Amino acid sequence: RLCPPARARWFPLLLVRSCASFLGSGALSLDTPPSLSLSALMAQLLKDVKRRGVQLTLNTLGVSEHHEDVEFNDSNDRFTQMSSDMNELGAGLAETLKQTKQCFGTCSELARVMDDFYNGKFAREWPEVNPLSNLKQFGTMARYKVAWEHAHDQIRPSAAATAVERVLDRVRYFANVSVPQIKVRVTERNQAGLDLDSYKRRYESMQKKDPQNPKVPYLEQKFRTATERFENLNTALKDDLVKEKIARDVLLEESVITFAVCQHEMFKELVENLKDIVDSMPQDKVSTIRLKIQDLISRGGPQVKQQDENVAKKGLNIALGRVAVTQYIKSDEQIRKEKEEETKRQALAAKVAVQEDTMRLKGSRVANTVPSVPYGRAGGGGAAATSLPKTTAMCKALYDCEAEGEGDLAFRAGDIISVTNKDDSGWWEGTCNGRSGQFPANYVTPI
Repeated sequence: RLCPPARARWFPLLLVRSCASFLGSGALSLDTPPSLSLSALMAQLLKDVKRRGVQLTLNTLGVSEHHEDVEFNDSNDRFTQMSSDMNELGAGLAETLKQTKQCFGTCSELARVMDDFYNGKFAREWPEVNPLSNLKQFGTMARYKVAWEHAHDQIRPSAAATAVERVLDRVRYFANVSVPQIKVRVTERNQAGLDLDSYKRRYESMQKKDPQNPKVPYLEQKFRTATERFENLNTALKDDLVKEKIARDVLLEESVITFAVCQHEMFKELVENLKDIVDSMPQDKVSTIRLKIQDLISRGGPQVKQQDENVAKKGLNIALGRVAVTQYIKSDEQIRKEKEEETKRQALAAKVAVQEDTMRLKGSRVANTVPSVPYGRAGGGGAAATSLPKTTAMCKALYDCEAEGEGDLAFRAGDIISVTNKDDSGWWEGTCNGRSGQFPANYVTPI
């Protein structure tokens, strides 16, 4: 750790190095003499930053000529898109390995549980009703468990490690090392381009105004040096962009081949072991299941099969004039809406069931279980009440509600209430058990 005076001496140098790093490795190469004091070096750095900023503004406004390399711009744009594509590839490869591990782990756990029904803790003996002798797959389940454990613990990790070493690590290196290095060099090249444009503008302007000015040779030398430096950086960078594209193609080929082989090896031995297990099972049942699967595959899948049957039936009805096409369109829309409403009703019913179970365990009048009653009442004093459009809906009471005044509706938890009017004050109107009145909206849930 540096003492305070030492930190004070080193801080300007660290600042200069940081700025130079930000501006590129060649930020001080043109106007900076070989040896300068720290204060002079910082002054020169700020001067370079200002000069490049002015030139960049002029280029952006289109009021100054600037050097353009269409080939480089095209290559750089392609490289930027290519690097983004490789990021997507890396993310996809990593997610594939993750999901494969999860899949194999789930199947291995399922095999263990299924084996427990035959050879483990779930093998319940009940001789009088259903003796264990009715079960036949004891050995099969034991081998089934071993097959999946071997696949999950040895085959999959070995293939995954190979994929990571040969592909995923190289893709990550490309994204985390190669791409940032190229971006630094692009920044350096662009700064050299600004130097070139700046010195060219100043040289040509001075030569036009005063050819005999003693600064003309100096500016000409600066212009020539800037031109040479830019051309060297630009040419080298274009060559390296092409090399990165070639390296990317090699890596992509390696990725495709490696992952295909790894996936094949992951499943090859597992499939062979599962085939031996299936061959030991009752073949009449095996054949029935196989034929069912193959039939669905030949039809394009289970959804396609169902759709084909519906289309054929609809086509026949339309051809015979039994139903208009518009009726089928309307019917499909209604079916879709009904399915959505049914899903919502089931979700609400599940929520209500959970709440009812909680109420039965705690009691509906336990402290802090009943929500507070809203302050304002529709049509009365307190908070202003703005009536919403009237509607008819059904809701279910979550808590007991006592009528505290005339016009209040009393009900018990579980009662069904018909809502006749909803109010944003928190009080609704409805009927229950032949009575009508107002009740707090947070005591009920829609159904």
